[in-house]
Amino acid sequence: MTSRQVVVYISRIILGSFFIADGIIKLTGISKTVELFDHIGWGQWFRYFTGCVVLIGGIGILLRLRWTFYGAVACACTVGTGALLYAFKLHYDPSLPSVITLLTIALAVLTYVERGTVLRQGAIGVGTPRAPRA
Repeated sequence: MTSRQVVVYISRIILGSFFIADGIIKLTGISKTVELFDHIGWGQWFRYFTGCVVLIGGIGILLRLRWTFYGAVACACTVGTGALLYAFKLHYDPSLPSVITLLTIALAVLTYVERGTVLRQGAIGVGTPRAPRA
């Protein structure tokens, strides 16, 4: 296992677990999320929608490597929007959502690169492996 594979693997576990927990928190309404989404002013439907996207994205991050990219993109979009809302609508400090967004984007990029490497080696088992180039 290369060092890049280890970084991708550990990042998937940490961020996937974080996003699953965050999705559950949003869906159940604990930890002042109801008040937060009321303050945003878009209604509770947005809390449920965001919770579902984050939960599905977190599960996608933890699934096979081929789904990690899509889960990371979904979570990065959701948390990135949250960072913008924190900064401009709620006037809170957006540093934590911004850092999580950057980490998730980095995971998406690393996963995309790693997935291409694994597909070229034929290790995922999707389709037939390509013949080596001369």
